[in-house]
Amino acid sequence: MIAFNRVIGPEIVVDTGIIVEYLEGTELGNKILEFIFKNEFINSILATPLLAIEVYYILRRKYSRKFVVNTIKKLQKIITFVPLDDYIMLCGEIKAKHPFALADCCTLGLAAFLELKALFVHETEIDNQLQKAGSNQYTKRILFVDDFDLFKS
Repeated sequence: MIAFNRVIGPEIVVDTGIIVEYLEGTELGNKILEFIFKNEFINSILATPLLAIEVYYILRRKYSRKFVVNTIKKLQKIITFVPLDDYIMLCGEIKAKHPFALADCCTLGLAAFLELKALFVHETEIDNQLQKAGSNQYTKRILFVDDFDLFKS
């Protein structure tokens, strides 16, 4: 746990995959709850407003509107959604240069703007995009939660 905390720091930017795993109560999601949301070392969990939109439409495909709205409201109490105003141009620059989905570009833009790490879950799409993008000032901010031994089965 100490090594994990050293790598991520007291503030972390999270991507949608982290939140979806957590909300769906998967095995990985339960570890995310324990090692991120209940981790006293972590002071702030940050995200872009696009995360709320993505979580909304992903959950809405399975659950009622009322349930999803209540879930988003609960998330707003544990995650700080940072308005795009200060880093919107950075998000656009990342999108112009790299093949990432817009929401991923915004997550990376927020992490770069705040000089933090961005926590993702390995997914085929992001893995493929990373291969195309290569290592650079933005992709170096990405950490995959499922690469840490704490999160492995």
